[in-house]
Amino acid sequence: MDNKVLEKGLDDLKSGFEEFKQKNDERLEQLEKGSEDVITKEHVDRINEDLSKKLDTLKEAFDQVEKDQKAEQERAEKLEKLLARMPTGTTERDAEHALTVGQQLKSFNALIKEVDKAKEADAESLIAYNENFEHALRRGKLTPDQEKALAVGQDPDGGYWVSPDKSGEIVKIVHETSPIRQQCSVVQIGTDALEGTRDLQQGAASWVTELESRTESSTPQIEVWRIPVHELHAQPAATQKMLDDAQFDVEGWLADKTAEAFMLAENTAFVSGTGVGKPRGFTTYAAGVPSSTTFEVIEQVGTGTSAAFDATTPGDVFHTTIGKMKQPYLAACRWGMNRTTLAETRKIKDGDGTYLWEKSFQANQPFILLGYPVDMFEDMAAIAGNSLSIAFANWRRAYTVVDRIGIRVLRDPYTSKPKVLFDTTKRVGGDVTNFEAIKLIKFG
Repeated sequence: MDNKVLEKGLDDLKSGFEEFKQKNDERLEQLEKGSEDVITKEHVDRINEDLSKKLDTLKEAFDQVEKDQKAEQERAEKLEKLLARMPTGTTERDAEHALTVGQQLKSFNALIKEVDKAKEADAESLIAYNENFEHALRRGKLTPDQEKALAVGQDPDGGYWVSPDKSGEIVKIVHETSPIRQQCSVVQIGTDALEGTRDLQQGAASWVTELESRTESSTPQIEVWRIPVHELHAQPAATQKMLDDAQFDVEGWLADKTAEAFMLAENTAFVSGTGVGKPRGFTTYAAGVPSSTTFEVIEQVGTGTSAAFDATTPGDVFHTTIGKMKQPYLAACRWGMNRTTLAETRKIKDGDGTYLWEKSFQANQPFILLGYPVDMFEDMAAIAGNSLSIAFANWRRAYTVVDRIGIRVLRDPYTSKPKVLFDTTKRVGGDVTNFEAIKLIKFG
């Protein structure tokens, strides 16, 4: 049943009711003057009969909605059972589809409850209005309670047809984070780890003359790298009464808050995670220049001054960092730093007094530092003694995020009655895969 049909039925009933009041008021005035117009009486009776028919039609529509609701509830229960039994290999798309359908059914149920309340209020008010008009016609006066009932149809504050507006914005604290996922490589896998190979060794070759003997040259070897996935967990709870009676989608709100908590936790780990039970961050590796023998190190460029840029030539460290990045990586490189470091960087000028920082005049485009975009990585350290506060990287080549399935929710109404637990998990990993493609600026 389309909700627009119900809304149209309620609107028709409202307009008919207003016409009924107007004609009834005219009839009352005629009675007070001692003369009743037969045409007016017939008009009132006809409108009253028409209102009764509209009420019957609306009741049939609501009955159909209740039948549809019951069918949808049965389908929702089947989906919930199906979701609980989903095998490990189920795709993220299938799980999210099932959850989306469940949330849509809850929203539909909430709408039906609101319509049911409106239906009861409208029917009761109309019946009271009719009864009290009949009393006025026969006796010529009303009791205070009857006058109050009649006044319901003439509410000067908007009338009982109007529901309170609950569309106000929910104000919440903004949590700053790092846009790692938007910049690096993201891989979906169907097992517990992602593996790849590294080709680090250089092949050998030598010059020979026409008749000189040939000797076997050394054969390059490859290495294997591995990124395991780790588990994020949350278990928010809400009472069944809250889920049933709250005037907004509590379950959807909890899902959004949990997803946000997961995002904050994983982004922090991508920057500074230890790699033990969580992803490993790019700021946790030892300093060094990657080579075929020692590859898992990240080159660091010092400012020359502890906890500050160099006082005389503060911009030189940026030029040096760019110069240390190999040419094949440069085209897609970007800077990363937090908000406070970014504020200090904006102040830097070259020897001619020109700011290194370039403002972007295009919507949704990042600022530019020496020709390269700047991203705000709020999980990076603020400027301090020996802090690694600025990164310069080709993130697609340097860092890889690994997702296993995505967010999975198990709805548990049994373990902690009367609460419903939303056991939520996400499996994700992350690590540096190409150590040549990232440089860090050290304030020391």
